[in-house]
Amino acid sequence: MGIQLKSVELLIHLARSGVPFGRTVTIGRQLLMVEGDVVRSRVAAGMGDGAAAPLAELERGDWADPLLLALGAASVDALDASDYEGATLLHDLNEPLGDDLRERFDLVIDGGSLEHVFDFPRALRSCLELVRLGGRIVFMSPADNFCGHGFYQFSPELFFSVLRPPNGFELELALLAQDPERRTPLFQVVDPARLGRRVNLTSGRPVTQWIVAKRVAAGPVLTHPPAQSDYATLWSGGALATAGPGVGRVGRWIRAELDTVQERWPAVFELRRAVRAVVAGPRGRGPTFNDTEAFRRFEWDF
Repeated sequence: MGIQLKSVELLIHLARSGVPFGRTVTIGRQLLMVEGDVVRSRVAAGMGDGAAAPLAELERGDWADPLLLALGAASVDALDASDYEGATLLHDLNEPLGDDLRERFDLVIDGGSLEHVFDFPRALRSCLELVRLGGRIVFMSPADNFCGHGFYQFSPELFFSVLRPPNGFELELALLAQDPERRTPLFQVVDPARLGRRVNLTSGRPVTQWIVAKRVAAGPVLTHPPAQSDYATLWSGGALATAGPGVGRVGRWIRAELDTVQERWPAVFELRRAVRAVVAGPRGRGPTFNDTEAFRRFEWDF
């Protein structure tokens, strides 16, 4: 679990936007996975030299707590099932959250823990319960092509469907990008319910997502288990949008023919796959964000 370059920049963006860090808790203690001079230059660009000054000794591999304090946190706790990394709050997220922790924090940061917790719905509910009214929760998690990293990979659809006012939250920002440690393009994801269709992504490299949501109602959370938006539309008698990329009749015929060829001469496809791997190099083919209705380029404001 760690804070990578794009996660550092997201946190700066939130601080610049006036999001209160106040009492902050991380789900699992977070390591800094960025060189110290890069962190200091980005904090100085976004928050000024004064904010970067306390980070003079911060280096890659250190705990990220000083960064959160520099961005405005009054205190930083870490919640984990074990104290092996110095967590200050011990709790197994497979179990219900105690009353003493509910609605205590201004900012809750999951830097890549929930995909490792087996009882994900329970863990998600507990993380939401940590947030006080008006506070924020941030998820930094694998979205695609990271099979084997944890129990799960998450689609943006999950967060769009869960983080709605009936469940006490309002989703404010959903971003996707490859290579979170590099300056690769960021894309803002449009709510599938707003588009009236699924938002799909096919990629050849690991893709990370960053989700920010605000708590807009106190009391019980996640009381309305969501249905995927396109099914919810159909079940309610609505119609799905027809806009967006599609393969059409000719495309479906070509795919069927290719499937037939692959079944008869699998060696041809194995050779094609090997050649593509050599041409693409060890990092593979990058993600395709060709659906410009659903994925919109996003730039930081600093």
